[in-house]
Amino acid sequence: MLDDLGSVVSNGDQVMTDPLDVPVPRRLFTWVDVDAHLTKLVTLGLWPEWLLECSAYWDSLVLTVAQNTAHEAVWTWLARAFGPLTVDPEAAAIQLESFDQSNGRFLPVQIAPNNGDELYSVRVPSWHDKFITRELANPLPAPKEPDFASGGVKVCAFHSYKGGVGRTLHAVALAMSLAADPAHPCRVLLVDADLEAPGITWMVAAEQPEINFSFEDFLALLHGSTDGTPLEAIALAGQYLEQQDLGDIVILPARRDIDRISASPISPIDLLNAEGRDQYFLTESIAQLAKAVGAEVAIVDLRAGTSELSAPVLLDPRVHRAFVTTLSDQSIRGTIKLLEEIGLRAPSIRETDPVATVIVTHHIPERSAALTRGAARLAAAVAGTVRGASPAQPIELDIAARPALSTFETDLVTLPGRWSEVIQKIKRNGLDEVVSELASALRPDRNVVAPYQAAISAEIMDRRRLELSGVCQRFAKFSSGDEMPPELMAADFYQYISRSIAFGAQVEVFVGGPGSGKTSLFLWLSCLSDPAVLLETTRTPTRSLPRRLTSAQAEGREVRMVPLYAPRDAMERLAQITMPPSLVDRSQTVASRIRDELQSAGAETRWAEMWVDCMAIAAGIAETEDAPTGREGLVRLARSQRTIFLLDGLDELFPDILTNEVQKAALAALWNEVMPWVETLRDNLGFIAFINPAVMPDRRTGPRYSSRTASLDWEQDDALNFVDWLCERARVRDAKEDTRRYIQQADSLDWLWGQRLGPNDSRVARSIDWFLDSVSGFNGVIRASDVAAVIGEAARLSVAGSDDSSSEWEDRVLAPHALIEAVERVGRHKVFSLIEFDSIVGPILKKMSELDSSLKVLPFDADAADLTRVEVRALLANSILHRVDGGQYWLSKLYRLGLGFEPTEFSPQLAMFRGVTRSPRARSYYR
Repeated sequence: MLDDLGSVVSNGDQVMTDPLDVPVPRRLFTWVDVDAHLTKLVTLGLWPEWLLECSAYWDSLVLTVAQNTAHEAVWTWLARAFGPLTVDPEAAAIQLESFDQSNGRFLPVQIAPNNGDELYSVRVPSWHDKFITRELANPLPAPKEPDFASGGVKVCAFHSYKGGVGRTLHAVALAMSLAADPAHPCRVLLVDADLEAPGITWMVAAEQPEINFSFEDFLALLHGSTDGTPLEAIALAGQYLEQQDLGDIVILPARRDIDRISASPISPIDLLNAEGRDQYFLTESIAQLAKAVGAEVAIVDLRAGTSELSAPVLLDPRVHRAFVTTLSDQSIRGTIKLLEEIGLRAPSIRETDPVATVIVTHHIPERSAALTRGAARLAAAVAGTVRGASPAQPIELDIAARPALSTFETDLVTLPGRWSEVIQKIKRNGLDEVVSELASALRPDRNVVAPYQAAISAEIMDRRRLELSGVCQRFAKFSSGDEMPPELMAADFYQYISRSIAFGAQVEVFVGGPGSGKTSLFLWLSCLSDPAVLLETTRTPTRSLPRRLTSAQAEGREVRMVPLYAPRDAMERLAQITMPPSLVDRSQTVASRIRDELQSAGAETRWAEMWVDCMAIAAGIAETEDAPTGREGLVRLARSQRTIFLLDGLDELFPDILTNEVQKAALAALWNEVMPWVETLRDNLGFIAFINPAVMPDRRTGPRYSSRTASLDWEQDDALNFVDWLCERARVRDAKEDTRRYIQQADSLDWLWGQRLGPNDSRVARSIDWFLDSVSGFNGVIRASDVAAVIGEAARLSVAGSDDSSSEWEDRVLAPHALIEAVERVGRHKVFSLIEFDSIVGPILKKMSELDSSLKVLPFDADAADLTRVEVRALLANSILHRVDGGQYWLSKLYRLGLGFEPTEFSPQLAMFRGVTRSPRARSYYR
């Protein structure tokens, strides 16, 4: 607080600052400006202890102060708050703006000592307080109960600072999503509370012959309640609302007379002025009305802007508050100001208070930079509305506050007037997916349990956790090339490889970063010769097979896989499995030939012919004196047998590929000359290369080959289906008959890790979003090995006894604390392994790991971290880094944890979809 001289003193946990830290008003025209500045000072905690209340009117300003407060202290503080030339102690007034300075305008100031009288302290959820008291420095009094008295009903309110941003459309989309959910349908009460420009009302009126009951009627009945309860209003409303349902959506329109444009005689704020009535009377009444009509969720579409029409609903912290905005500067700034006001007046404090949701609409994908900036600003504002996070249950606000994204569609520019036509547009444009996360938070908890058994013993649960951990460890070994799997999951990507090879000896380039499984696929393909085995292993549907496959098998022409080169440990592994020692020896001969050429390279070096000769060596067609060599030998080989050359370990073969021009020239010859020539051999000779994206040539300068390039990195739906497959393999859940195994709903894995990273009714981040954020690189790419490692480690740490808190989570397989610790451990191990074994990004990560702790902050400057442009490009290509405004960089989460970098602001991954689509879709693997 401030003492008589306005100095800085402590008030418990709060330290007040000097009023001069807040700019004094440049213009004071009337008492309204004086009132506004005093309100700002008290909300910032800048009132002195002796100042109890301020009452500004057109004719005076009354300051209620504590007894025995010296008048000199009051005038000194006012001079510091408003400026010494504005306050006149002798005239006992504050000077106002005047046209004639010689005959100035003044607002008289009265100092009224408090004689022990009780001050007016009742505050209601409103944007403007009638009385300026010290209480304004604190939030509004919290509701007496953490939940609505209606017993399980949840209330969601849609608001927007600007009109025309799609608020009503997304509110209807949410209602439709909840009511039409095939797995968990629920009845919804949809309230059109936009009393000035009702939208839902007009949609419904176009299809229903008559509106029998409206929100205006409900407000009037509540306002006139003689006993101060909503019971009579609810009973009367229930009789008529039965006739106003559209399926499982009960509509409460704004008004009955849609042709009337005059203002409503009753405003929501009017309900809160009655003496003895609870501050949250309106939201409680809406929740009870929803229960009366059989609804489990009430959705309220509010008036845009900052009118008091929205305040009684938005300022109830139990309400799921959804703000809709475009990326326009005015819309974002207004939304941020609203969120800041909510953070002051009605923040989320209790563990059950939901975190606000922001939906960004009209987004054009080409404007990703604007999205990143806007999303970060909005997320920071949402974070400011949350208080009281528990260290034991981190909210993970960088995920929980992440805006949802609604892409601009021309089909939504003009909306039809009828309800049914609007619903069709919502379905056609996938708006139900935009609000999917909000729908998941609102959907009633139906006690989701593991699908294999409703209740199992702790011993059986731990046994299955250990089995899941073992399956994940075995896959992690496979993805590093240490162990061959008995089968592969039936994922789109593996089926794509199967069809590609079955179709013919294709020329393919598979691009993947560390942990994407390049070496594992190299080993797996090296051991296969029969396309039928490949197709069976990946469960590729027979209807997708090319016709020529049947004829090829009938002729007995199997596919011969020839390793051209791979890292030494991979070749040794092949020798232990089925590979003849001669092939391993040939691979080493190829490596020696290439290294010799690199050392003696000159301007006349014919790199293309070197590659062709190496292929002939690997295939064993140059081992006799009379055997044709080079291109001729390969042509003869193609005529007699379908052969595919496999190449891995280019980063080991060309350790300086990022900077060495000779190595770049050798590799360019492979892309631009050899591969195009191989393609001319009519699918009888193929070439499959596995490369790091940092080695991939720039398409502006090459390669010129026409072969396809596929990514080994996964997207989010691939990762979720992979998790589901791991659980099936570990018998944590029953096997599915559908071989395609798509995760249809965001809550399909709730039995595995719970709805949220804590109690399901808490405000912490959703488990599925937290997991995807943790294993995703920038641009949303995910590595299979990271998924398996995190799930496996979390399963092991969830076993009872590994942590005393594991027994608290009987509703899920993976405990929250285990998931959090698993991500940290996997991040550290991943960085350590890459430093030890990866020749491209390993040295770069080692340099970053040795930085001083003062430099390990995010975002960071590449020059300060001593990273060259080539090194930065390599990290960007592997989705380890992301460039943000100002030329600074961010690390993806696993690398941030592994390297020990600390964030100073929200991650730019905020620009990714919130509540991503997880439904089946056509997908291309080409880049």
